[in-house]
Amino acid sequence: MLDCYQTLGIEPSADLAQIKKAYRGLLFKHHPDKGGDHYDCLRINQAYKQACQRLEQNQEQRSFFVATGLLILGGLVFLWLSDSQSE
Repeated sequence: MLDCYQTLGIEPSADLAQIKKAYRGLLFKHHPDKGGDHYDCLRINQAYKQACQRLEQNQEQRSFFVATGLLILGGLVFLWLSDSQSE
């Protein structure tokens, strides 16, 4: 199976708006009601779904790393303040 980004003609760093724009343009062009191929339409739909899922996973990972970083930073500040007050 081709990569979803290649199918949609976008970069892996594309945001949701870019994914939707590419999807709608391709779907309009390849829709069976417009004389397009049913198989192409299915392939585009699957690529869109996969690209959206990957984007969501990337956002969840970013949120996790930011939250973890904030917890670590908060812990370091707490330790620094505790050391400052004990002197």
